Amino acid sequence: MDIMEVMATRRSSFTPNDELIYQQVTSDPEAVATLTTTALAQRCGVSQPALTRFVKSLGYARYQDFRASLISWLTEQHLSQAPTDGRLAYFSRFGQGLSQLESLLTDAFMSDLASYVSSFDRVFATGVAKSMQPARLLEQLMVKSGRIVQAFDSGYLAEVTDAMTDRDLMIVFSVGQRQGAFSTLVDSSGKVLLCTATAEGPLGEVADRMIVFPSASRNPEEGSVSPIMFDMFVELLVAYLMRR
Repeated sequence: MDIMEVMATRRSSFTPNDELIYQQVTSDPEAVATLTTTALAQRCGVSQPALTRFVKSLGYARYQDFRASLISWLTEQHLSQAPTDGRLAYFSRFGQGLSQLESLLTDAFMSDLASYVSSFDRVFATGVAKSMQPARLLEQLMVKSGRIVQAFDSGYLAEVTDAMTDRDLMIVFSVGQRQGAFSTLVDSSGKVLLCTATAEGPLGEVADRMIVFPSASRNPEEGSVSPIMFDMFVELLVAYLMRR
C-alpha cells in the first residue's frame, strides 16, 4: 500500500492529534513534503512528540522515512497526471524525480546524514546489478577525502558482515529491496543505511536508517531512474562528508 492508503486504513484509530496531522498531509502533500518535523508540527498545531507517535503508528521508524514515502507517492501522482507533450517518457520521469529528490535531500538532511556516516569507524557499501554502481562510485570518490569506504559485491557480504561490529556501517543500495542477496545482514552486529526506491520491504526491518528515493512506478526495478538518483546522492553525500 502507498502512504495515502496506509493512512486511510488506519484512520479509524486516529487520535484527535492524528486527525489534525492527517488533514494537513492530505490537503497539501506538496507542502508537507518540504517541511521539517518542527515545521509540520507547528503547522498542524500539535507537539513534535505527537507527530513522532503518528509517524510510528503508520510503521515508520523516523519522520524522514515518512516524508520520503510521501515524496515517492507524489512522484507517482505527478507522472500519472502529466500531459503528453511530445517528450520521451524517460525525461518526464527524470524531471519529476529530480524535483522530488531535491525536496528530500535538503541541506539539513544531508548535514545530519553526513554526521551519521562520519560517526562510524568503518564504512562499507554494496548493491546488486545496476545498484552496485553507486557503491563503487562512493568507494572511488571517497579516496579524495582521505577516508576509505570499501565496496563489496553481494557475493562477499557474508565474510564482511560476520566481521562487522556496532561501530561499522554498511550502506546498501537496493532499488526494490530484494532481500536474498543481503540475508547475512540480519545477523550482523553492524548498522545498515538502506538506500531504496521501495518504501516497504524486508530490508527496511534490518536498517538503522532508510532513505526512500523517488520512483516512477510501483515496480521501480523496471526503470533506470532510481540508480541515476543513487549516483547523484552519492556525489552529494561525498561533498558533505569532505566538509567535515
